[in-house]
Amino acid sequence: MTNYELVGETIGAKTQNEAWFSTNLQVYLKPMHCHFDIGISNNSDIEMTFDGGSNWAVFTKGKQLEVTQELHIILKPGGLLNLRATGGTGTTVDHCAVYAEV
Repeated sequence: MTNYELVGETIGAKTQNEAWFSTNLQVYLKPMHCHFDIGISNNSDIEMTFDGGSNWAVFTKGKQLEVTQELHIILKPGGLLNLRATGGTGTTVDHCAVYAEV
């Protein structure tokens, strides 16, 4: 049986280019599959970083996002995960939880 632990959770209004998590999410010891449960209330570009914000990659482009535990990303130990909205007005995060396999 696979077990999961909550790595990070956030909700609420986020301004343009504001990191969704005040502290970057991180896993320890071994690479882990991360599972996302995310919903935003408007059409927005969302970016993701794995290095604490030095480099950002497109997570989704210009759409209202509703992802429920179907997106799997492997986060290596020491990686620093965060998300942000790059649209002109930012977005409202209805729900965002990141879980890691343990």
